[in-house]
Amino acid sequence: MPAAALPPELRSLDRASQRAQIEIAQKKRQDIARQIDELSRKRDKHLEEQTEADRAKGGVAGFDDAAKDALRKTVRKNVLSGLKL
Repeated sequence: MPAAALPPELRSLDRASQRAQIEIAQKKRQDIARQIDELSRKRDKHLEEQTEADRAKGGVAGFDDAAKDALRKTVRKNVLSGLKL
C-alpha cells in the first residue's frame, strides 16, 4: 500500500512498526466486539427475564413479543427454511 494511502500516524513508521500498530488496533477492535457481544447477550437475557416476569403477572405482551411469536409460528410452519427459533 502506498504511504500516501496510510493514516498519518502510520506514514512515518517502518513496516514492522506499522504491522505492530495494526495488530494492536485489531486486538482493540476484537476486545470491543467481544464486549458488545457480551453486553448484547446480557441485555437479551434481561429483556427475556422481564418479559417472563410480566407474563407471570398477567401482563399483556408487547409488540416485540407479538412479533417474535408470529415469527416462531411462521418458522415452525416452514420446516424447509432451516431456521430454528
